[in-house]
Amino acid sequence: ATIFLIAATTVYTAVGGLMAVIHTEILQTVVLLLGGFILMVISLAQVGGYSGLHARLDAHVPPAYFHIFRPNSDPDLPWLGLLTGYFIVSTWYWACDQVIVQRTLAARNVFHGQAGCALGGLIKLLPGFIMVVPGMAARAMMVEEGLIPPDGGEEVDKKVYDRAFTWMVMNRMPRNLKGLIIAAMLSALMSSLASIFNSCGTIVALDVYKRHRPRAPESEVVWAGRAIVGVMAVVSVAWLPVIPLFGENLFLYIQKPVSYTAPPVLCLFFWGVLTPAVNARGAHW
Repeated sequence: ATIFLIAATTVYTAVGGLMAVIHTEILQTVVLLLGGFILMVISLAQVGGYSGLHARLDAHVPPAYFHIFRPNSDPDLPWLGLLTGYFIVSTWYWACDQVIVQRTLAARNVFHGQAGCALGGLIKLLPGFIMVVPGMAARAMMVEEGLIPPDGGEEVDKKVYDRAFTWMVMNRMPRNLKGLIIAAMLSALMSSLASIFNSCGTIVALDVYKRHRPRAPESEVVWAGRAIVGVMAVVSVAWLPVIPLFGENLFLYIQKPVSYTAPPVLCLFFWGVLTPAVNARGAHW
């Protein structure tokens, strides 16, 4: 099934290009948000609302689990580190990453680009509700079912937590809504793949291939980008058996390179915003 999703995403990305990716993602975003909100509402209803969720988890999780800003002495997520670190990484992604910049530059005009950025920022506030809240509700429900102990002991297989979403969809969601929730999950997967495939193809085609073959016709450059999309699809399939080898540390491995490159990129970005004297060569050096 995963290979089929990657293949389908590769086809419409390579054939349709950025326009196909954007139009597809509009529909996928609607499905994703709708499914996420339905999942949040139903999961909260099954644990007695937010107050019921609080009551069920109070005795089993630290109080900080219900707060975005934790004390500065918190070993995992102090509020000062959250404000400073998240700002640096977010600026790198939302202002400099090819996936975002490419869509902004493709806007019809400056106003559309600015409005799209503002709307994207508002939508980015929603994962705390449509992702985190259902996860906390799943924790409470899985404790009731005896799948995990109340204190989440060390002896519990970590894969049990990874299956929380699918368990809740298959066991707690109404039958006529299961398809919509699964479609929302697949939409998230396919939109992420399409964005990365298209951005990689664009970068290689314009910044590498076009630079080495400046007289190449546009059709040749387009096929070079399509070829890179195909290569990325093959790499994605080859990467599937490698992912389990990282265990629960995969997310940390992914974020470490970003934490090293985001600060200098942030400095370059603000330097370019504050002064017109910056050029490509100066930013490079």
